[in-house]
Amino acid sequence: YATQKPAQPCQENDMPPFMLLKDYQNIPAIEKCDNVVRRFWSLEMAHEQQQLKVKQEQLMNKTVVDPEDTSSLEAGIVALTVKICNYEEHMHKLYKDKAHKHYVLVSINQRKKMLKNLRPGIVSSRSCASRGIEYTFP
Repeated sequence: YATQKPAQPCQENDMPPFMLLKDYQNIPAIEKCDNVVRRFWSLEMAHEQQQLKVKQEQLMNKTVVDPEDTSSLEAGIVALTVKICNYEEHMHKLYKDKAHKHYVLVSINQRKKMLKNLRPGIVSSRSCASRGIEYTFP
């Protein structure tokens, strides 16, 4: 009999749900508001796309030297890692979805190519270890 694999936990799954969205963090009046209002502007009630942006920003801050730089090779690998994690969570819920299975495989291949380009430096071992990616040399 086939058994279902347990879902692989996402790397930034431990985000606090009460954390405010980026747009509302600098508003001083939010501290005086009721808990219901704060919850409304928190990550708990945010769309999935907004949650993914926050996950990507947090992972960028951990690994990339300059978090504002989105065109570097490391930043691309971080973006693909977050995307792959999201696709895998989706595939665990809807395992018959062939289109997303294709997207997962394409994204994994793109990330492998980017990791090959990143490999020659010391930066690669640090960045792979911080993301939880194991890269074996061919």
